[in-house]
Amino acid sequence: MPAQVPPEAQSIGRARGRLSASSLTTYQRCEKQWFLNYRIGLRGPLTPHQIMGIEVEDSFCSILMKRAPVANSIEELRNWAESLIEVHAKEALENGRAVFDDAMWSRGNSMNRLIWS
Repeated sequence: MPAQVPPEAQSIGRARGRLSASSLTTYQRCEKQWFLNYRIGLRGPLTPHQIMGIEVEDSFCSILMKRAPVANSIEELRNWAESLIEVHAKEALENGRAVFDDAMWSRGNSMNRLIWS
């Protein structure tokens, strides 16, 4: 069963060291492709949808890991959580654009097509 060990420099809580659905699917389809992707680091073309999926997941996990303030009602807690969304959404878009622009291989010519469509 494929698994990844998180790099020592990363904290365990934020590492993507778990077996993802895409990793398992790749392994089941072709063990050599899995090896090239997840062990060697030679990945195929990235699409804006793939990048944004990763960024949205990271942002969502970041929100879930924040310590909530003391709240007197569920409504206060909901308002606090919702106040974090805009900041994290902007950060996810900026990070996604940067990753896409820096990718050696990318499929599609712009993140704008994903964001504005």
